Amino acid sequence: MSSVRSSLLLGLAVVLTACATTTGGASSTPASSCPPSGTEVSFAKIMNPGFAEDYVGCSVTTKAAFVATGAGAWTFPFSTDDKVIIRVLPPGVAGSKNPLSGEVQANYVALPKEGSDAVFNLKPGDLVELTGGTYVKDYGNFKNITFMATSIAPANQ
Repeated sequence: MSSVRSSLLLGLAVVLTACATTTGGASSTPASSCPPSGTEVSFAKIMNPGFAEDYVGCSVTTKAAFVATGAGAWTFPFSTDDKVIIRVLPPGVAGSKNPLSGEVQANYVALPKEGSDAVFNLKPGDLVELTGGTYVKDYGNFKNITFMATSIAPANQ
């Protein structure tokens, strides 16, 4: 009886150790072939789960409509130290409100803190041009996609 108990305990220990060391999905790794630096790509395409991994570590430009600063209650699978988080939508897309928080649901952009002062003068709906690539964390049942901007500027209409 004690050998059965020992086997069960050993099996449980192996399972618990495996669960404790699993982080839940692959982390963002650079895309194997990025478009040429500065290529303009639709924000809706970049943030689509089917295409987002194609832009990891790339330097593309895209236009988006500013929604707000801050991440609300959302947490990120990367350090946000020295970053400013904003929320944006593809141009022309109306955001819907989260029924619990009342916040407009939008895509997240992380910007370097340096050079982000202009963000705090933006109004909802202002078009911005972003340069950067994506960060994708695959959790299996969903992908956390953030646009990692290296720069932001007012978009030419």
